[in-house]
Amino acid sequence: MEEEALENGEVETIIVEEYRCEMCKKNFKKENVFQDHLNSKKHKDTEARFKASLKLDPETEELLRKEDQERKK
Repeated sequence: MEEEALENGEVETIIVEEYRCEMCKKNFKKENVFQDHLNSKKHKDTEARFKASLKLDPETEELLRKEDQERKK
């Protein structure tokens, strides 16, 4: 039945938006839930541990600091 529908061009496309936090390896279906996650203590702790493990140049440090400030707005 599906093959027949495909042959006849009877196809419905469903687009599912998904948000992903690569740092925490988590997926979210709603943007507001994703934003809440980004502001959560658990995510911030994971992010801080990750940043502490890196040796970044001053320019990158400044870029990350600005991104954090933007996110807090």
